[in-house]
Amino acid sequence: MLSAAYCIKNQIFTSESSTETANATNSNRKNLQLYLSMSNCVSDVTLDDEIIWLEFEEIVCDFQDPPIWLKQLDLPNQPLRYAQTAANNGYCVVQFDDNIDLKRLNAPKETIGQFTQRAIIYTSQSSSDKNTVFFRYFAPQYGNPEDTATGSAIRVLANFWKIKHQRVTLKQLSPNGGLLFAERKNKTIRVGGICRWDGNYYEE
Repeated sequence: MLSAAYCIKNQIFTSESSTETANATNSNRKNLQLYLSMSNCVSDVTLDDEIIWLEFEEIVCDFQDPPIWLKQLDLPNQPLRYAQTAANNGYCVVQFDDNIDLKRLNAPKETIGQFTQRAIIYTSQSSSDKNTVFFRYFAPQYGNPEDTATGSAIRVLANFWKIKHQRVTLKQLSPNGGLLFAERKNKTIRVGGICRWDGNYYEE
C-alpha cells in the first residue's frame, strides 16, 4: 500500500500544469491528505517530506508458550517470546535475543503450511537503541517465501513491542532490505516508508 500511495501522490504532483499551481502544491506537501482503499482496508494517507504515512487499526497479539511446530523451523537458538494474532490466517511473531543476527536464520519452508497458516515474523530489538527493531517476514504458505518490505507487519509489531508515541525505526532484514517507521496516534498505528522508483518498479 505504501507504493500505491506513493504512485497516487506522484501523479498528483506531476499532473500540475502551471508553475504557479505546482509551487502552491509543493508548499502544501506536508498537508496532503488522501484515503486509500485496498483489500477491504481503508487508510488515511499523509506525506511528511519523503515519508509516506498510512494509518491503520492496531492488530493485537496474544502472547503464548512457543508451539511445538517451531521445531520445524530448524532454529539454532531458542526464541525468547512467541505471540500470534486471533485469525488463523493472520500472523505469528517469534522474538529472538538482541545479539542474534536474524539474517543468518533459515527461512521457513513451504511445508510449514502443514502446521500453521499464519505468516511468520522473526524479530529482535537493537541492543544499542531501543527505538530500533529488526524483523523478517515469511509467508511461504501463500507463495511468498520472504517479503522485502512489509508494511502490514508493522501493525502487528507495534502491538508486540508496545510502541508508544515516539517514532520507532523498523529495519526489515530481507535480502534487498526494507526501512519502515511506526508511530502511535491515539488508537491507531501510523506506518511510514520511503518509496523510490528504480527504473522498473516502485521500491519501498
